[in-house]
Amino acid sequence: MVVITAYSTVVFDQAINDLRNATVEHLIKNPKTLKDSIGDIKKWARGIGHRSGQINNTIIRQTRSLSSSFDEIMVDGAFDIFLSQTSNGISTPTVEIETTVDAQNHVIVEIVDNHILSIHIKGPLKVDNNIYAYIRFNSPLRRYTIRGSGNTITDDNGISNDGNDTFVLDNRGTANVAIQLNVNKLEVYFTGTGNSRFSGQVRQQAIFDATGIGDITALDLITKQVKVRAMGISIIRVAATDDVEIEVTGVSSVYYRLPFGKKPSTAISTGLGKIAPIP
Repeated sequence: MVVITAYSTVVFDQAINDLRNATVEHLIKNPKTLKDSIGDIKKWARGIGHRSGQINNTIIRQTRSLSSSFDEIMVDGAFDIFLSQTSNGISTPTVEIETTVDAQNHVIVEIVDNHILSIHIKGPLKVDNNIYAYIRFNSPLRRYTIRGSGNTITDDNGISNDGNDTFVLDNRGTANVAIQLNVNKLEVYFTGTGNSRFSGQVRQQAIFDATGIGDITALDLITKQVKVRAMGISIIRVAATDDVEIEVTGVSSVYYRLPFGKKPSTAISTGLGKIAPIP
């Protein structure tokens, strides 16, 4: 914590009064009065300057204006993200940033290419904790890209796309995610590090392409078909009602759950990779 001691406004007021009450003859005969008064005023002014430049660690939650709606989100930086879908697309999308007063000036929220919500850091910034971002969005949300670090979580309503839109999660950072879904198709590209948990429903097919390091758990995600390609150092758990296709290389392990009597249509493992059913 930085503590700045500023010169008191009482001293400033006294100096002004001394000058106001002094006659010209008095100031000529007593130049020290003028010198002391001016010195006091200068010290007070320096105190104001210090106060304006001090570090402000007060936490505030600030709503950011958006130039248009969006169907993609891109986050780059140390953020904890809270996703909340508006009801029936009636409400206006909003973004709220919660961090220190000084850090607010470094967080950029903008719409790119007329449809991508971009949240990122401008310039050097050091904060003790992640910055919180609360995002309310309209359906459909088609893509969510993570390039930084932190955590992402949805509320109980999750991400819901009524049409045939595919939802894509592209995790290139160091991040943990916990996402509730109700979408037609899901594609997950995992090239970073962290743990991911998916629940809800994918009406057609879920694809997991993992070349990063971490765990992916989707046993509570109901879907017809699942495709898994694991090339990194990861543990992946999936479930499907109809079919599972799995390709594993490296040292990843994939565990799957299918209805009794069903087996994956594809199960290819090379190297130290492992494929095993979940009872």
